[in-house]
Amino acid sequence: NKILVSLGCQSRGERGKDLKIGICFESVTGNTKQVAEAIASALSKEDIVYLGGPDAEALEQCQLIFVGFWTDQG
Repeated sequence: NKILVSLGCQSRGERGKDLKIGICFESVTGNTKQVAEAIASALSKEDIVYLGGPDAEALEQCQLIFVGFWTDQG
């Protein structure tokens, strides 16, 4: 399986400042993890300050948060 992610925005905030990005996910089968990693690969590595499971303290510093989670039969 290939997952392609295209973001129509730049990962830079006002006046060229770094935008602190968090990617928070939970995955049971691995599909949501693949999507989270695809999103991370489409962004500037220096802008991603967190990639992993729910962690309120880590995500508090983020200005933009991508969230992904699994569902059970819809």
